Amino acid sequence: MMLLSIGFEQGKCDILSKLEKLVRLLNDKDIRLSLVESDSDGMHFIKCVVNDEDIKGCNVSGLKKDFDIYAANIIYEIIVDNFQVETITKFLKENHSYFKDNEIDEIASRCVGILSGTTTLAGSDYLFGLNMKESMIEKIYEYVSENSDIILEGFIRFRLREFNSTIEDIVDRVVEEYLVEREYNEFIKLLKYFVDIQESRIETVNIVAEYDGSYCMYDGMNNEITEEFLRDLMNEGADSDINHDDLLVSSLITTAPKLIILHNVTNIKNKEMVETIKSVFGDRVKTCPGCSLCIDKVHRI
Repeated sequence: MMLLSIGFEQGKCDILSKLEKLVRLLNDKDIRLSLVESDSDGMHFIKCVVNDEDIKGCNVSGLKKDFDIYAANIIYEIIVDNFQVETITKFLKENHSYFKDNEIDEIASRCVGILSGTTTLAGSDYLFGLNMKESMIEKIYEYVSENSDIILEGFIRFRLREFNSTIEDIVDRVVEEYLVEREYNEFIKLLKYFVDIQESRIETVNIVAEYDGSYCMYDGMNNEITEEFLRDLMNEGADSDINHDDLLVSSLITTAPKLIILHNVTNIKNKEMVETIKSVFGDRVKTCPGCSLCIDKVHRI
């Protein structure tokens, strides 16, 4: 009994390893699936076949449904891995020609990760790729459940037309994320350079995070220096609505401490700020596992 025949242009892709996953999945259900290959008119075909003797007494419709579900997921993987990288790369070169080849490769890889469901878009868009994947797999399932053969190129061209516009949407969103990330990394490099070339105005700064999100600063002798540490920038800003996280980072960059010790890190709500400090100051940043400053703050809450 032939469950499905999959056809594609010779040399276009290698899908045998993917289909062998399908064999293993059915073997786990005690169904022996064979893959039979053949060529015809420039096309390569792989037929998924089970022996009639092996399925005697089986619920054939149930078997076919299980097969179609597995097959739809694997065909989706085949389409993404073998057809969409080329589509994405072409789209990037045509619409974002300012990227270097290595950047195009990186963006294309991120897009494939989203299409595969191994990564997600940032922020409120994080479910977009997953929803798109489920929608496409459902379309593939509907097709293979009603047809015993599928030609991949034709299926993509005629049955998944909207898939291409969705991919373009994903590419544009990934490009936007990539540009923001690149701009951030360039900014961090500039700050790091600025910190590295200036003389440190203080040896050690202990930053103790309070439960309310505020910070207290201490020098290397555990003397509180919060007001002194922030005074200059607060006077310059003279803004009651100033962001205390930004003020802290700016003060650190201005004073360029040789050592920064973060205490009660779990109290810090702005995790991105912590990563920024670590990125700019590198090995100068240490995280305290617990000391008198941390304990004292706990007892004072």
